[in-house]
Amino acid sequence: MLKLDGLWKYFNRNTINEMVALRNLSLEIGPGEAVMVVGSNGAGKSTLLNVIAGVFPPDQGSITLAGTDITSRREYRRAAFVARVFQDPLAGTAASMTLEENLVLALRRGESRRLRRAIRAREREFFQERLASLGLGLENRLIEKVGLLSGGQRQAVALLMATLKEPRVLLLDEPTAALDPKTASLVTSLIQRIITGQRLTTLMVTHDLKQALELGSRIVMMDAGQIVMDVAGEEMAAMDVDDLLLLFEKGSGRRLTTDRVVLAQ
Repeated sequence: MLKLDGLWKYFNRNTINEMVALRNLSLEIGPGEAVMVVGSNGAGKSTLLNVIAGVFPPDQGSITLAGTDITSRREYRRAAFVARVFQDPLAGTAASMTLEENLVLALRRGESRRLRRAIRAREREFFQERLASLGLGLENRLIEKVGLLSGGQRQAVALLMATLKEPRVLLLDEPTAALDPKTASLVTSLIQRIITGQRLTTLMVTHDLKQALELGSRIVMMDAGQIVMDVAGEEMAAMDVDDLLLLFEKGSGRRLTTDRVVLAQ
């Protein structure tokens, strides 16, 4: 489904501040797999998502999606089939637009622009139905500005927008990290319902190893721009957080010391 082959990504290349963010990284992800990406700060996790989304072009290597090479495609051209939810709840929605205006933009992602009625009656009914599935009472707030919603509500809407037109790949960059524990639990449940119910091919960056074990069908650990651990199936099912930490130490030669990882145990 998604194949990353020999990806290299440099920042400030050929200068005294050169940094290698991705180092000959290769990864194949099958249809419907939910891959959790974990690792220390600076391991290259968010850079990996940015390269897949087209924010940054790789300096070397290729990206193939469903047999098509998309390495050189611009970010806006990938938006029709690569959807993303960010860590910041404010980043995935337009605060000054109404809820239904945000949703219609998501519904028409990747379509050619032409003059027509902005929001059709059947589209409004569809939005109400999908919003009702969130269980947040938002189906009756279609004409309210999104800026009036709470952070958790906005993140739930961002997740709905990302999956309104089922993407081929869903990228989640620590989508619960900026939320309070209660709201994070709600959004985590929503993520689980969406990725399992829709069988979406998903890459999710998280510092919460317990969350990774609960949500993922596969876990990859990154360190210094490389994948140092890749587990799935029965091996992963038998693991707990301590097992993951031990495997990381064996693969990288050092401890996983991010504060948020420690707190997530």
